[in-house]
Amino acid sequence: VLMHLVSGSIAMLGGSLLWHSKLAHMLFITSILIGACWNSAEHYFDDFSRKYEEDLTARLSKAGYNVKKAQIKLDEIPEDILNKTIDKVAQIAGVKKDSVKPDNHLMFDVGMQSITVSELIGWIEAEYNIQDVAPADLSTVASVAWMINAKKPKPGEEVEIKAPDTPEGWVERKRPDPIAPEGDILPVAFWNNAMRLRNHVAIADDTTGPMTYKRMQTAVVLLADYIQRHPEIFPGEHIGLMLPASSGVAIMAFALMMAGKVPVMINWTHGSSNLIHVLKTAKIKCVLTAKKFTTRIAPTVNLEVFKSESGKDLMVFYEDIKEQLYITDMMYASVFLSRMTTAQVMDRYQLHDKKSSDPAVILFTSGSESAPKGVPLSHGNILSNVAGIVDVMLRSKPEKTDTLMGCLPPFHSFGWTATTCAPLTTGIKVAYYVSPTDSKQLVLQIAKWQASIFLGTPRFLSGVFAAAARSPELLKSLRLCVTGAEKLPNLVIEKAKEYGVEDGVIEGYGITETSPVLSVNVPGQPNEGVGSVIRTKPPTEVAIVKEEKAGKFVSVSPGEKGLILARGPSVFGGYLPGTTKKVPFVEYNGSKDWYDTGDLGRLEAKKEGKEGGGVGEAKLYLMGRTKRFVKYAGEMVSLPKIEKCLQSRWKADSDGQATIACEGYEATEEGKTVISILAVGSIRDDLKDFQNHLKSNGIDGVHLPQRLIRVKEIPLLATGKAALGVMKWLVKYDAGFLTEKEVKEDADLKDESKARYLL
Repeated sequence: VLMHLVSGSIAMLGGSLLWHSKLAHMLFITSILIGACWNSAEHYFDDFSRKYEEDLTARLSKAGYNVKKAQIKLDEIPEDILNKTIDKVAQIAGVKKDSVKPDNHLMFDVGMQSITVSELIGWIEAEYNIQDVAPADLSTVASVAWMINAKKPKPGEEVEIKAPDTPEGWVERKRPDPIAPEGDILPVAFWNNAMRLRNHVAIADDTTGPMTYKRMQTAVVLLADYIQRHPEIFPGEHIGLMLPASSGVAIMAFALMMAGKVPVMINWTHGSSNLIHVLKTAKIKCVLTAKKFTTRIAPTVNLEVFKSESGKDLMVFYEDIKEQLYITDMMYASVFLSRMTTAQVMDRYQLHDKKSSDPAVILFTSGSESAPKGVPLSHGNILSNVAGIVDVMLRSKPEKTDTLMGCLPPFHSFGWTATTCAPLTTGIKVAYYVSPTDSKQLVLQIAKWQASIFLGTPRFLSGVFAAAARSPELLKSLRLCVTGAEKLPNLVIEKAKEYGVEDGVIEGYGITETSPVLSVNVPGQPNEGVGSVIRTKPPTEVAIVKEEKAGKFVSVSPGEKGLILARGPSVFGGYLPGTTKKVPFVEYNGSKDWYDTGDLGRLEAKKEGKEGGGVGEAKLYLMGRTKRFVKYAGEMVSLPKIEKCLQSRWKADSDGQATIACEGYEATEEGKTVISILAVGSIRDDLKDFQNHLKSNGIDGVHLPQRLIRVKEIPLLATGKAALGVMKWLVKYDAGFLTEKEVKEDADLKDESKARYLL
């Protein structure tokens, strides 16, 4: 009764209020409508979510993915395999290792997508030599580890490597011919080429899959617009770009150039001190990269260097940018912006004021002699080199269906020009893989993308041939290999013939400062010398000279050894201010624009090539270097720099004689380089101690010596200088590069034997 009285009174008061107040009446009706809409929306959202989950589960199951959590007993999995699996899943997914648990589902808990699951499968196949891994085998993290343990081959068991399927749409029957770049600057040359090949595939990697030029145009203008709208995120002219060979780095590089910025390619293997030097001298206030990549390199790279003095993080992640882009931005870019003519592009991004002599990119040298030197390469430098490279690659057999296999990092000058700029401005397809040292995966990538041209150092190519030894048919698509950065061993040439590489291996010679190719063998010519000098318009010239007196250079006799000088449209204009005091140009033959390469060589009498440029027939032979450094994995390693660092801690003895030294040797036939430390017997530290000291001083990676030689004393000449010839002999002896005859001949010298220095 009380409840009825109270509710009735409230109802009568409410009704009286609504009857006399129009506002109260409207509020009452509105609240009823809002409540009804909320209840309906909640009901339909729940129903939609349930149906969407059922549909997604059905589609994933139909596609072969395991959507159920497998019940796995952890005690059945070896701890090392489980931990390694967790590490890899976290790295691929771009999440912290601590957040990944064994019972997490790869998709629903960790957040992996079909593309990243495919990357995980590729890792399993390469790391554990397991073939035919299906998505259905993978549900939880623990199930991945359990499958690895169950399927990995037993010791001594041989497993046949099978070629992965080529993605649909990659192979094209009808495709226009590649052409020389059209345009004075790289963004314009790219856009002209993209409009010509709009619906044809341009680039690919395991993450993006095949991308057409239209799709790439959309991605480039989307990012370029974002960069121009946010000067507070991308301050200054120079923007750091730190990524491995990939579709992503190509898109970001062209977007930066389109937006009027100059990308500075960051070599993350430089070591902390060199990275700080690069960021400071190039005045970089922003480094564009990806979370997934920084997660992968975090164990070996000190990411703290990418912070400003105030502690602000300089890294800008591509994933964060994508989250800030609206669907309307993407639709507008795809429907309208990607269809712009070249003239409209130049208007939109103010490219009319850009000249071919303006810097397009800044690369840094390896820092072999001192700190890394900044090398600004202009649009004209790169485009002239691209024209020469493409002319040589297509000279023997122009193919509309050629595919480049790009694995060299873009901070490498050959990787930047030959696998980033050349394909996208000429129309050759390119497929990327992130690591040039992962030979097993490179073999599978060549088979997957049906690559016909491989570009890399002889060391990387040798690794590919070795990895394909059991399944040579995986390399059947290769017709040409282009190498550089190191001497090409005859063994690699023979292996190419063995694997049926139709046009063999051609060797190039170049330097970062020359964009980079100066000289290259023409397909079909014997590999007697480094190659035929690329003749662009105006021609790139090479001269062999000797220094008659300080600063005065004169020609040597034909065929005589001398210093290699170069000039022409591919040669840069000078180092980035603040990175070095070195003047790279010398005066020769009345001209002051000759670049001093620092290399020694000889040049055969020149025979003219085809009229109007092209490739001539003058043979250039490399004869060594003017300074004490060796080439290792494409990097110039300074022996004095390593020596100086070591001697700063391990001082000279009481007589002022050095107690430690460094020497190296390039075994050209074997394709190997050895860097060794020579230490006197009184020093008890081991190789690891020396390496740790070098690392703490910013010398890391390929610059670290690999061997330690204990000696009675550091070999000296009568003048008191280090006996470099003796030291090199000791390095060769220790590494096993001497023949029995050479060892015996030295032993016969008795008291004059070089081996007498060994402990």
